[in-house]
Amino acid sequence: MEEELRLQLLDHSALAQTSQLALAESNMKSLLDEAVNLITQTLGVKYALVLDLLKKDEGFIVRAGVGWQKDIVSKRILAENEQAVNKLLSGTPVIIELGQNQVGRGEEEEEFLAFLHAHGVVSGISAVIEGQEQPLGILSACTNRQRKYSEDDVNFVKALANILAKAIELQQKQAALQASQDQLIFALDVTRMGIWDWNILTGEVKWSDTLEPLHGLAPGTFKGTFAAFLECVHSEDCEFVRHAIAGAVEHKENYNIEFRIVWPDGSVHWIEAYGRVFCNETGEAVRMIGVGLDITESKQVEEALSQSEQHYRNLADAMPLIVWTAQPDGAVDYFNQRWFDYTETTIEQSKGWGWQSVVHPDDRVRCLEDWRRALETGSCCEVEYRFRRSDGSYRWHLGRAMPMRDRQGKIVSWVGTATDIDTQKQTQEAERFLSQASKELASSLDYQTTLERVVRLAVPTVGDWCAVDVWEEESRVAEGQRGRGAEGQRGRGAEGQGNFSTQNSKSGQSRSIRRLAVAHVDPSKVEWAQELQERYPHDLNDRHGVPNVLRSGKSELYPDIPDSLLVTTARDAEHLAIMREIGFSSAMVVPMIARSRTLGAITFVSDKSGRHYSASDLALAEDLACRAALAVDNARLYRESQEAEAALRESETERKSAAEAMRSRANELDRLSSVLAKTNMDLEKRNQELDQFAYIVSHDLKAPLRAIANLSQWIEEDLQDLLTGDTRHQMNLLRGRVHRMEGLIEGILTYSRVGRVQTSKEIVDVGTLLQNIIDSLAPPPTFTITVESEMPVFATEPLPLEQVFANLISNAIKHHHRTDGHIEISVQDRGDFYEFVVRDDGPGIDPQYHEKVFAIFQTLVPRDRVENTGIGLSLVKKIVEDKGGSVRLESHQDRGATFRFTWPK
Repeated sequence: MEEELRLQLLDHSALAQTSQLALAESNMKSLLDEAVNLITQTLGVKYALVLDLLKKDEGFIVRAGVGWQKDIVSKRILAENEQAVNKLLSGTPVIIELGQNQVGRGEEEEEFLAFLHAHGVVSGISAVIEGQEQPLGILSACTNRQRKYSEDDVNFVKALANILAKAIELQQKQAALQASQDQLIFALDVTRMGIWDWNILTGEVKWSDTLEPLHGLAPGTFKGTFAAFLECVHSEDCEFVRHAIAGAVEHKENYNIEFRIVWPDGSVHWIEAYGRVFCNETGEAVRMIGVGLDITESKQVEEALSQSEQHYRNLADAMPLIVWTAQPDGAVDYFNQRWFDYTETTIEQSKGWGWQSVVHPDDRVRCLEDWRRALETGSCCEVEYRFRRSDGSYRWHLGRAMPMRDRQGKIVSWVGTATDIDTQKQTQEAERFLSQASKELASSLDYQTTLERVVRLAVPTVGDWCAVDVWEEESRVAEGQRGRGAEGQRGRGAEGQGNFSTQNSKSGQSRSIRRLAVAHVDPSKVEWAQELQERYPHDLNDRHGVPNVLRSGKSELYPDIPDSLLVTTARDAEHLAIMREIGFSSAMVVPMIARSRTLGAITFVSDKSGRHYSASDLALAEDLACRAALAVDNARLYRESQEAEAALRESETERKSAAEAMRSRANELDRLSSVLAKTNMDLEKRNQELDQFAYIVSHDLKAPLRAIANLSQWIEEDLQDLLTGDTRHQMNLLRGRVHRMEGLIEGILTYSRVGRVQTSKEIVDVGTLLQNIIDSLAPPPTFTITVESEMPVFATEPLPLEQVFANLISNAIKHHHRTDGHIEISVQDRGDFYEFVVRDDGPGIDPQYHEKVFAIFQTLVPRDRVENTGIGLSLVKKIVEDKGGSVRLESHQDRGATFRFTWPK
């Protein structure tokens, strides 16, 4: 019993000694040597060894041993035998009894047993040195004598094996930790990084050895406080850093910031800091651990790159063209400022593939095909297309794209430009167009045919519509219709013609505007244009368009055509509706001038295309008009020369007979002059007699008429109590007929004197003259008459002008169907004439009666309803035409009437 206690105490003492040694001893070889010595002493055995497990297919290697051969350590034993190895490593101590030639139960002869036999081993105990994840080796105690091992012996070996296992694992962990620390220190040195640990509760801050150099501090000089850390931070970043750390602590979240620090030498450096907050069991933030990384060099590189990038962006923004860059797949990621100024789009609208929205729809497909082909092949791209400018207009650009490659030849980006070539394109197109037009104009002396070709050529190059109108003297028109033969029959051919005539007041010769040619992008609309021209021919008094250009010889440019202009030029509501439906967007009219004479005008109109003409378009049109005028003038000169040559040939044979005839004619003219002089004297005498007769007739007729009117009045007064209503009505009719007869006599007298009685000219203020006339007519109080404020003051015969105005105003009042009617009187300067306009809002006059109203004694309303002599308008027409002017009526039933008459200055 005492012996067992002694052995147990000895076992415990040995185990305690081994445990202390395992904790104190860092040298594993010394520990293993001490363990095998201790096991031989404690168990009283001769042999002990520690086997280190190699891979299962490689067996064991001896790490320590006692009692064996001297070269036993580091020897490999027990070759591959998976069954035997598994038994030794089963976790249960194995008792070796070689006398029975077994290892445990059912052991097989192995190399390890042969090894034991060689050393005379008879019995022993083996226990696995068990690690946490896998066996580490085997601890064996053997003797060369037969012996029985107690349970305490087995437990001792097993306990000692466990102590060794923990010691081995501890050493492995310490070695791994040391290796990790070495790697970390190396990584921190290489990456210029340091570790910090901040105790939030105490304020203590610990830095790794690598962190102080990053702050320009000598090793061991950091004071270890949060305040000391803030002293290193740049003054401009200090509050930002403090706020970021406080926020991370408050919300218990990680933080990552970049800030500047100032070294003791005054140099500024950049630090990037990462930190993590740790909390105690109550959720209170107590600690923060993180790293600091020196990013000064990367910041310097970043700043240099930023400055370089900004430099090139500034260069790109300063260029007078669009610059862009794209990713390898073609998605655009940058535009210079000119793009945004030009298109007024945003980067969100333009980046990627959004830029194609500003490409003209007709160019978009082709542009994208060329761009995708360049992306597929990696080749440069060059294409012409139209961009939409901020004002909505499209301009031609030349686009170029070039791939940017790395050293391996891989495309990393694309760089492109877009150069505005609209002016060049317009110039080229204009030169091509004018060259072709010149060829057409020079191809024939039949200028109508050539101009028709030029008009078709101008569509759609210059406009959607193009028309040519020319002046023609009335005599030449007649000649042309007689002499052109087949051409004269062309009247309303493919291009259409239309005439509007007017009288030239200076020469007395009538001129007309003839539509020579017209073309449209849609050929089906040409006939419709002819019908529109015939329905609404040119009015030479128009202040806009072809008539004004023909009169002034100056071009008209309408970059935009507002609705107000359509309202001004429309003849009526239907005409206005037609022009609105066409949708005019821009127009220009240019004169055809040759030898200082305006021969015609060319009109260009843009509608559905939305084109807006500019000064450059006007210059092109004027150039074309100049060439067309030369062609027309040359053709006319050639025709006149041919006619003159023919006339000379004919006159040569008739010259002598003509001379004789002229002499005979001269004698006859002398005789006729004498007769004419006598006739004029007789005519003058007869006119005087006629005036005397007219006066006598007027006086003799008016006297009985006045007597009849007075007698009827006296009879009505004397018999007023006896007269019935019907009788009074008849008496009123009698007096009305008398007054009408008096007016008729006075009108006839006045009508007969027009053109024969000359009065002297005076300075006439038309405004005052009109006011006197209105006062004398005494219109109803509810009737309004408006006179334009800018009435002229000029030298003329006042009486005829007064008679014209008085008749027109009197008729407007007398024939108005309402007592609250309105009359408007205005004037326009027409060069050598004034055009006066008297416009009312009365019942109007149907167009079929426009000529009838100017005939003498003609009325449209029965005289019983409105007292009227039927002379007033015929008198107006005779007076105006006698003065060299003209008068016309513009009116429709129920739309009022407008009388226009011209009066010489």
